[in-house]
Amino acid sequence: MFTRSGPFGRLFWLTLAAVALVPTTRSSALHVHPQVSAIAAAEKLPPALLGRLEREGPLAKAWVFFKDKGLPTATARDATLEQVAAGYNPRAVQRRLLRGDRVRAGGRLFDEHDLPVAPSYIEAVAGTGARVHVASRWLNAVSVRATRVEFEQIARLPFVGRVQPVARARASRPVEMQAMGSGTPPTDRGVGTLDHGYSTAQLNQINVIDLHDAGYTGAGVAIGILDTGFRRTHAAFIYPGHPVNVLAEYDFVNNDGNTGIEPGDPSDQHEHGTLILGCIGAYLPGGIVGGAYDAAFILCKTEDISAEYPAEEDNYVAGLEFIEAHGGDVATSSLGYIDWYTQDDLDGQTTVTTIAVNIATANGLFCCNAAGNSGHDNNPNTSHLVAPGDAFQVITCGAATVDGYIAHMR
Repeated sequence: MFTRSGPFGRLFWLTLAAVALVPTTRSSALHVHPQVSAIAAAEKLPPALLGRLEREGPLAKAWVFFKDKGLPTATARDATLEQVAAGYNPRAVQRRLLRGDRVRAGGRLFDEHDLPVAPSYIEAVAGTGARVHVASRWLNAVSVRATRVEFEQIARLPFVGRVQPVARARASRPVEMQAMGSGTPPTDRGVGTLDHGYSTAQLNQINVIDLHDAGYTGAGVAIGILDTGFRRTHAAFIYPGHPVNVLAEYDFVNNDGNTGIEPGDPSDQHEHGTLILGCIGAYLPGGIVGGAYDAAFILCKTEDISAEYPAEEDNYVAGLEFIEAHGGDVATSSLGYIDWYTQDDLDGQTTVTTIAVNIATANGLFCCNAAGNSGHDNNPNTSHLVAPGDAFQVITCGAATVDGYIAHMR
């Protein structure tokens, strides 16, 4: 289910309402704000965006970053932050108190990053004819799909700081899949021990079965997953007396509350996300058992595998904010972005997803991310890293074979 209360509750639905009420044609919104000069506006439009429009036109997807949150005084800012804090998810508040960097440093529990994007700014951007997709309070930005003319009009808005293309990833899944049986009834291998079935080898490789035997099964932990979607009707997620526990879910591709299979989805849209959820949360003794089968989950559908570029960074950022706001303790993703970025940009503070992960970890959310699928070339002078694997506190994970060797791309 998609929860409509708590952290995202107020902020998310107010933002969606603001976007939904924007006129679909050019309105007087542009005339409410004095525009900057054409020369100053042109400086906000980077060559990477203009090049994409020339190659792929007539539309391109880009971030529009704002200069402020539209609050005129410090008093107004503080009052809004108090409202945000009052309606925030108790789990998220507790996590920030326990592990948040700002709190440990004596700072505030909530800051500018928690303020919503100014609805009037979103309306003005949409008033150009651009279609708004995601609003990010952490980045103080919206992602939009627009024409060059519309981007030129957006750049002339005085509260717009800059515009840059949304980075995209080509999904590469070096995973060999094979059919799995339906499992067998649970069999004891000793007191407190499960038959982990097909999961035994991979869990033994990282000593997780010993942790299970010691009672560490993920109970009390909320794990967020950013992926393609999730088919939760599989036997591993509906075991009698032990169904998978989903705290919240949202489909950022179709903008609805269903991360499962929907009409119009490719037949394998859900496949990778279901595999990942199974690795973590499955419970089918004798068939497959996840590494944290007693955890609760926050599910985010952020990839559209029918698209040429199935993974776009705006959905990643929106999903990460959703996980943090719903009280997640851990977030995990197999996605990585390089697109128009370079390896020099992977400095821990430049790419959009990296900035988002830095904010998330500062709020006490542990973030795990794949290192990328470009393989291992044994050359220490070259890098195939992808964002946000360069974030300051992210756990960037490579892959290994069942024998413990570093995996190479096939």
